[in-house]
Amino acid sequence: MTRLKEWAHSATRPWALAIFFALAVPLFPDYLTPFAAAASLIAAWRDVRRRGASFRVGPVGKALLAYLAFILIGVLYSPQKVTSLGTVIMWGAGFAVYLAASNVLTTSRRLSAALVCLAVIGRLCGLQHQLQLLRLEPGPRHGKAAGLQGLCGKRRQRRRSRPPRNARILTV
Repeated sequence: MTRLKEWAHSATRPWALAIFFALAVPLFPDYLTPFAAAASLIAAWRDVRRRGASFRVGPVGKALLAYLAFILIGVLYSPQKVTSLGTVIMWGAGFAVYLAASNVLTTSRRLSAALVCLAVIGRLCGLQHQLQLLRLEPGPRHGKAAGLQGLCGKRRQRRRSRPPRNARILTV
């Protein structure tokens, strides 16, 4: 029980919130993902300021920034600017999550807590996807109630039994 109390107490710390928001990004739909990434980045910034350190981008972060600039330039000549801008925003959210995690995970204790949170979030994502699969409704060709039949695609239709071509049709 002491570990649970310790975790509840640490959840109010900025580094724990940064990890939670960073790892909870897959649980949110695409239109909420940038906000969760921004919340993770803000919590990481508060933790870095509390420790008296400065934000570090690192070599991987610089490569991500270069790629982000490259795809941002691609928005200018793209025929579908909204879709391209959405791609830039999602990559920006990924960069924010990376930046938050690389600045917050400074000790082995924090890394251990992040891995526990990663396992819990991974299980929740799996549960969420299983529930979505169970809620799939069949397509318009299927006459049965909701179920997993919509996953199979088109069902093979049975052919009607036809007489052979050379068979005579008897009429009375």
